[in-house]
Amino acid sequence: MNKTLSLNNSGTRQGILDAGYRIMAAKGVSAVGLNEILTAASVPKGSFITTSVLKML
Repeated sequence: MNKTLSLNNSGTRQGILDAGYRIMAAKGVSAVGLNEILTAASVPKGSFITTSVLKML
């Protein structure tokens, strides 16, 4: 079963933040990219970007 994650879900948001913190703590801020964080948090890049753009409108 394939589940689509929603960034409106606070658990997903927290998962992205946790993954980012963990990876940046290990590698340093300048050595980490968005794709790496989203992959670690199991969030599709398209979903992240679409939700981020819609919040700016």
